[in-house]
Amino acid sequence: MTTKLDGNCLALDTVSLSRRNKLILDRISCQLYPGEVLGILGANGAGKSTLLNVLSGELPADAGRVLLDGVVIHDMSVGELARRRTVLPQQAGLAFNLAVREVVAMGAYPFPELSARDVASAIKAALQCAEVAHLAERRYPELSGGEQQRVQFARVLVQALIARNPGEARYLLLDEPTASLDPRHQHGLLGAAAMLAKQEQLGVAVVLHDVNLAATYCNRIVLLAAGQLVAQGIPAEVLQSGYLRQTYQLDSQVIAHPQHPERPLVLFA
Repeated sequence: MTTKLDGNCLALDTVSLSRRNKLILDRISCQLYPGEVLGILGANGAGKSTLLNVLSGELPADAGRVLLDGVVIHDMSVGELARRRTVLPQQAGLAFNLAVREVVAMGAYPFPELSARDVASAIKAALQCAEVAHLAERRYPELSGGEQQRVQFARVLVQALIARNPGEARYLLLDEPTASLDPRHQHGLLGAAAMLAKQEQLGVAVVLHDVNLAATYCNRIVLLAAGQLVAQGIPAEVLQSGYLRQTYQLDSQVIAHPQHPERPLVLFA
């Protein structure tokens, strides 16, 4: 039996989590809304990936609640959850010698009712969006790390976009998706995520290390330090020298981006 609560978002409500007697997340509350890109930033060990894993429902919290559109996430079945949110982990390893098209098709597994034609159409669109259509017939293990990451991005796009009911919110959670990508493909992936958030009303949460990529593509940003919430809000509110010093233990200068004055540009000392 599910427990209904108010709210149309994927949310953490006063969530705490400890591992081996160490507090990893300390009373964190944040929300991911349909139609936005939420950046999760912090130094190594700040709790970013843990926060994303709790938000996805893959890791249970010790205290607090995780809610998907007002429903406690652990009241949802595995199948129901797979149809509403999808996760791209840091390392999406795959040992099988599959073609790229077959890997991307895995995104349709939670939707067995779909016809082969519908799945093929979704695969084609995702391959194009992730800029890997030219790799469709290649064997996945033969690809470079960056190419594999973009293929995995196409896979989660299929899962996030296929067979949506009218008005149904979907959530896409990306853990350091740009780590193995060159600058062109970093911008390509995040640009595609931002476009889909706006056009398809996806809620996209992305863990990033590059502060300026977050400033460019994220509607809102969460800053974490030692498992605590430093700040959250639009980039101009969050990416300030004081908050950045608390987060990264580095001095910084924040100026208006020369090409996008409404977006901050962070220069670390």
